[in-house]
Amino acid sequence: MQNMDSQDNDTYLGVVAILDMLGTKGVWKDDAKGFLDKVTALYKRFTGLVELMRTEFNSKSKYYDLSAENFGVDFLTFSDTIIVSFSSKLIQMSDEDVRKRLQAHLLFSGVLLIGLMHAAIQSKIYFRGSLSLGKIYKKKDILIGPAIDEAACDYDQSNWIGISLTPHAASLINSLTESSLSGILNDFFIPFDLSKKTGYEKSCYVLNWGQFYFEKVVPKAIDIIKENLNFHFDKYNNASVYLKYKNTVEYYTKAVKNGRFKMVDYLNSKFPS
Repeated sequence: MQNMDSQDNDTYLGVVAILDMLGTKGVWKDDAKGFLDKVTALYKRFTGLVELMRTEFNSKSKYYDLSAENFGVDFLTFSDTIIVSFSSKLIQMSDEDVRKRLQAHLLFSGVLLIGLMHAAIQSKIYFRGSLSLGKIYKKKDILIGPAIDEAACDYDQSNWIGISLTPHAASLINSLTESSLSGILNDFFIPFDLSKKTGYEKSCYVLNWGQFYFEKVVPKAIDIIKENLNFHFDKYNNASVYLKYKNTVEYYTKAVKNGRFKMVDYLNSKFPS
């Protein structure tokens, strides 16, 4: 057995995503109220999605319990950045239990972040960000720890609209053996040659937000995403902005080649009973 700071009530295990809202720096100069209203509405849609998943997805396994007690969700904003964490209290558990718990958190954070991406794009909010996993120390609205630090190092480095995995998070995907969850995680997180400020990162794992949709939360989300992306792809002459949209369209085109899937139906058909 491995003791992982089980005596500390402020220690959690989970997933963190740090998201950069592209093109919004200094937006308060022109329309602070409008921007605040837009982000507030996005937060409400996200919390609605969290409740939808808690209600519609039931599992008998302790690792996949979506109750608020077992699967805490935090949504924090400052300036043009959003931090979302998905975590549970870190208790004494074996290495295998830690691995299974992290897989479960990675799975459900993927579900919810795909929904958040769709809702944001429909609201013309465009995220790029980074997803990490591991220890989180939190109390009220304070989040610190190695998972936060790793995501913070990478969240603003990519030239696209989307969320990439940090090396630690990617290593969990790479280490998956054939199991009830491996197929789902390999659908949600796929390798993609991602353009970054330092050059291309070959086969970087990214959140596969283009292939799934939530009919109840974001009607026709995929069609709206495609319409918005094509519009912005044609509109901008700025080379940096153009590159972000070009890379996003490239990802999106690749992602939807294998079809589109309604998230709840997909999970009900794939998830272990």
